Amino acid sequence: MLSLKRLGKKVLVEVFLCMLLVPLSAPAQPESLPAAPLQGTFIQLNSAHRHWVEDDWKRLFNDFQSLGLSQLILQWTVYEDTVFYLSAEERDKGTPPLEAILQRADAAGLRVRVGLVYDPQYWEKIGQRGIASVSAYLRQLRYRSLRTARELLPRLIAHPSFCGWYIPEEIDDVNWLEPERRQVLFEHFAELTAALKQLAPQAEIALSGFSNANTSPLAFEKFYRGLLQATTAEVVLLQDGIGVQKLDLENLELYLAAMRRAVDAHGRDLQVVVELFRQVEGQPLDDQPFKAIPAPFSRIRRQIELASEYSTAGVMAFSVPDYMSSSAGPEAQRLLQHYLKTFSAVEN
Repeated sequence: MLSLKRLGKKVLVEVFLCMLLVPLSAPAQPESLPAAPLQGTFIQLNSAHRHWVEDDWKRLFNDFQSLGLSQLILQWTVYEDTVFYLSAEERDKGTPPLEAILQRADAAGLRVRVGLVYDPQYWEKIGQRGIASVSAYLRQLRYRSLRTARELLPRLIAHPSFCGWYIPEEIDDVNWLEPERRQVLFEHFAELTAALKQLAPQAEIALSGFSNANTSPLAFEKFYRGLLQATTAEVVLLQDGIGVQKLDLENLELYLAAMRRAVDAHGRDLQVVVELFRQVEGQPLDDQPFKAIPAPFSRIRRQIELASEYSTAGVMAFSVPDYMSSSAGPEAQRLLQHYLKTFSAVEN
């Protein structure tokens, strides 16, 4: 039975309509999962990566190979004012994270989407009441991302692993409900994707969103149909929200089906992002900083099953380096081994 505790009264009728629609519109469930059901992972760069040595990167990419991954997404290359690539001011500081990842991805035959600028105040800024303030903020963020893309492109095109861009501004179903606010968001993505496409026509563009179960699946679908009509992004990544309890396994499928209908209507690809973690601290649980630990494999397997049904371009993980790798602690190591024992990730 669908859990309705996270949904408002106004959307209950639409939810039950969606329950009737899912069997009619959802893809047929595969008889078995692919040998390597996870095709890729996010990499969330932080200050520690600037001090990694060759052995650190080698260990991580060995895990990627064991898992049979073929795609990587760098969530950002600029975090606030921290730059993770070789800027003009850092010519003599060794190989920074972006270059280290691209070099290894080239050798391993992996495809890499390069994220642009992330502002840690993003959620606070888009929550401002004034539409003009939100529009001005997104315009400033768009300018920074395009400036970064222009700086990066000459060095990216030298790497065969580079396949496109990732836009770090995640889209929720809370901040854009009013038509005026929605229009500001659509214009932001329309202008940003058009400029990125003009800069590098062959580079795919991916954007990312999630649901808080704040709108019905039908309203969620309608929103993304409008967004995709406005933007030239080829790929939508939908975070499953299980790790942070935005959705649960009972209602996740309704939102997956809604997003699949939206991307199908516009000829785009969908990649479902499986959250490999379980949040244990931070909002809305408590007032501590965000903290998460690797999730139980039994839960992750069910997430992967649902993601595999609806994804059109591979299932992504958030994130192997943090929660399912040999260098992320004992629990992450156990999760990695459990996954490898369950799925024949690499054929011998």
